[in-house]
Amino acid sequence: MAAPEGSRADEDMTIAGGLAPVLDAQERVIDLYTAVLRVNVPRAESLGMRELPNEGRFASPDWPNPVQQTHAFAGLVAFAAVDHFDALTTLLRRDDVPFFSCNVTARAALDAAGLALWLAAPVGSECRVKRGTIALAQAGREMNRAPADIGTTRQDGKEIIATVE
Repeated sequence: MAAPEGSRADEDMTIAGGLAPVLDAQERVIDLYTAVLRVNVPRAESLGMRELPNEGRFASPDWPNPVQQTHAFAGLVAFAAVDHFDALTTLLRRDDVPFFSCNVTARAALDAAGLALWLAAPVGSECRVKRGTIALAQAGREMNRAPADIGTTRQDGKEIIATVE
């Protein structure tokens, strides 16, 4: 006996099937954002460009371009977030959705998206440099936790921390 037409039995009851509309929308956002990231040319009237004349107030021999580099780091982290969301979409479209890798990939995507948004928020050059300094110090601390046998990563982390302090 067949299920009545239009009943839930006719629907795709897989995770991928249930999430299809959400995943389709997410892919459209990924495509749009990827196109924006590829252009990577700020408008002359943008807040980021208006911050550049103030950069000299915050520059040092160890960090000569703190505003520019914080914006560049925000762009890099935004690209990582989009890449993670793209990977998550691919994982969730599978018929046999992996359990743990989806959670880890979602966490990485959300962490990167939050950091990119925080770094790129319209806060002005002084706050931007402070946020860049915090992000740089965090990167140095994370590098300092690396295994000792993978080259100069720990030493590089210590140098970053010393620069920030």
